[in-house]
Amino acid sequence: MFHIHATTQFSAAHHLTGYDGNCSNIHGHNWLVKASLETEHLDDIGISIDFRTLKKSLNELIQEMDHAYLNDLSAFRNINPTSEEIARYLYKQLKLQFNSDQTRVVSVEVAENETSSVVYFE
Repeated sequence: MFHIHATTQFSAAHHLTGYDGNCSNIHGHNWLVKASLETEHLDDIGISIDFRTLKKSLNELIQEMDHAYLNDLSAFRNINPTSEEIARYLYKQLKLQFNSDQTRVVSVEVAENETSSVVYFE
């Protein structure tokens, strides 16, 4: 079994409704996103999933979030754009693109900074 990882990042602002603390105010993060897929399959030249393909998909997904106010995006209009919800959203979007008989999305990790992250998986 092979685990394939791609990492990217984006910067954005958000606030958390109902949170008792500073995060209820508008603030920003430089989020780090790591997607992990798994497969047993290798193509004729020994590649499971081209890193460029995974990175391209991941970067396209975060493009709408980069330098945006996350609370205004349709994906987070009715929920707080927490790291947990961002990870779940990206996981589900990648799952639509990559899950097949040979490949599946394992997890998406989202970090707000170098000391705090969340991993979403099913």
